[in-house]
Amino acid sequence: MAELYAYLLEKKLMTRIFAKPRDGPSLPSFDPSKKCEHHFGSEGNTLEECTQLRH
Repeated sequence: MAELYAYLLEKKLMTRIFAKPRDGPSLPSFDPSKKCEHHFGSEGNTLEECTQLRH
């Protein structure tokens, strides 16, 4: 996923987006040590786990 994502960014076929702050309690899978490259380093998940990117 990371290699494909880097390729798409390089070819300008995809752009990074800002993550909207989540209201309410954190999800059980939230891990503040993980950073999502697609969301400019937003905490909680990795690029491989990013559900918004997959959709």
